[in-house]
Amino acid sequence: MSILLVHTSLWSKAQDNRGYGRFFAHLDIGVPFFFVLSAFLLYRPFVQARVARTPRTPFRDYGRRRFVRIAPPYWAALTITAIIPGMVGAFTGNWWVYYGLLQNFPVFTPTGVCADPFGTARCGIPVAWSLSIEVMFYLCLPLFVLAMAWLGRRRWGGLVMLALSAVAIIPAISAVIQAAGPKTGMPQSLFASPLGRGWGLGLAVGAAAVLFVLAMVWVGWRWRGGLLTLELSAVALITAISVVIQASVPKSSIHQWLFYSPLGRGWWFGLGLGMAAVSVDAGMRRSEPGFVQWLRRHPNVPVVGGIVLYAWAAGLLLEPRSTLAFPFRIDKALYVAQYLLFGVIVALFMLPAVFGTDGGGFVRRVLRNRTLVWFGLVSYGIFLWHFPVLILLLDHPVLLGYRVTTFVPLTVLTCVITVACASVSYYVLERPLMRWVRRRHSGLRAT
Repeated sequence: MSILLVHTSLWSKAQDNRGYGRFFAHLDIGVPFFFVLSAFLLYRPFVQARVARTPRTPFRDYGRRRFVRIAPPYWAALTITAIIPGMVGAFTGNWWVYYGLLQNFPVFTPTGVCADPFGTARCGIPVAWSLSIEVMFYLCLPLFVLAMAWLGRRRWGGLVMLALSAVAIIPAISAVIQAAGPKTGMPQSLFASPLGRGWGLGLAVGAAAVLFVLAMVWVGWRWRGGLLTLELSAVALITAISVVIQASVPKSSIHQWLFYSPLGRGWWFGLGLGMAAVSVDAGMRRSEPGFVQWLRRHPNVPVVGGIVLYAWAAGLLLEPRSTLAFPFRIDKALYVAQYLLFGVIVALFMLPAVFGTDGGGFVRRVLRNRTLVWFGLVSYGIFLWHFPVLILLLDHPVLLGYRVTTFVPLTVLTCVITVACASVSYYVLERPLMRWVRRRHSGLRAT
């Protein structure tokens, strides 16, 4: 729903409002929410099975469920929206690009309106750029599961991963400082140092990255040594590599592939992987860790902290427009700062939903609300359908008898029609397919 608000505020020019506009512009934080949550939910059963030494879900069945959950609803939405409102791409020579979720990558030559940077809003389903990254994560997750299992069987596995993460943080800092660029008054010695070129925000973000890696290593070393040292060092390594990838604008084909890959957004996926490992470890300890007890008693505190941090970042620090998908006309160090800050904000919001879940509090009551749970069921359809619905309202005003351009009516109409489409998608296509898969493989554990 947050992504819907981003787009209706953009097309109604509500983001131009100097007061509230920038707070709507950065609701694209829903993308990292999606990545962190999916990484946590999908990885936790695998790490639980490994630690408990129980059979894990076969990768074939994991892949089948992911395919049925993602592909048919996307293909249906892509096909229908190519007819009305007439989104371009599905019925062209590049159809395989859009049906294959390859529009992020340099594997084709855009034609027609899709060749115009301002025309891409009507090509395929534009928001599928993040779905492409998510699907690549589904493909990469089994490899990560196997790698962690292999390293976990070796005494030196955690130490090797720890060393790699410590080494990787140096180029990460260098990349961020170089992204910041030289500033007035910067010492020449620092400019020419191995850390790179930059000052101010770039150095601050680099220092924050160092503190993050040290914190992850400390937690892993303090807790059980084996599991968390390995898992959190892997998360730190993935984060460091992703910072290097995100710190510059893609100019080569390889960089573009990496930029729109799970590794390129590794900080967000890594947070989900790390939280999965920590939650499994906390659940297996004889006595409940102190921080879990604290979160059970004070679930609202991290959420309030996340709200305050978002308000500060959106209202004071970041550009007054959506810049999360690509560093277009934005200071590169500021882009990396946004990338890291949004991960922290998402983690703060997720803490009470991951740890001490049997506790009370206002936040947990909201999470258990039946209406919100239902919106969660149809959320994939909302994601797929909202942008074509928005284009339908903007390009075909004859349907309503007048053109809707102001924020509130445009948002309400887009939301109502989108939820209706998403509901049909869920009850007619998504749920029957998922039930069919479960019935056919009823003896297998769901993932």
